[in-house]
Amino acid sequence: MVNRPDDHPAPRPTVHVVVGSGAAAQSHDLPAARRVRDAIDDALRARHLPRSAAVVTDLQRLADRAQAHLPCVCIGHPEVNALSAFLTDKLPPALVIDGDLAVQFNLLEREPVALVWGVDHHATTRAADLFTQRFLDAFADAVAAEHA
Repeated sequence: MVNRPDDHPAPRPTVHVVVGSGAAAQSHDLPAARRVRDAIDDALRARHLPRSAAVVTDLQRLADRAQAHLPCVCIGHPEVNALSAFLTDKLPPALVIDGDLAVQFNLLEREPVALVWGVDHHATTRAADLFTQRFLDAFADAVAAEHA
């Protein structure tokens, strides 16, 4: 049998969890990004969506225009994540604790995008936990609506 493109299913669209590519972001924000990825996977499975989440770096995401349309959750302070720096003034706040952390997202755009960051590692971890606790369902619902 000859393998033709029709013989293989299309790759599953992915939700990106974007973390900074520098050493500080990788060592401090990557564990939070993995927890958010796992929570997104669970939420998408609960909605019977053929999607999965993947952790990628800011440079990977910014370098590949084909990925720019995918839903994403960006984790990390704008000083350690280039995509966070780009998004910080473009997304409305959902939760802000002045001087500590922010959760920002826009679910009204075609592709859901969220930004989760804190002033330091501990605050970013807390922001990621708050995003998962308070906003993950709305984000997953927006991904589901985009998929429909």
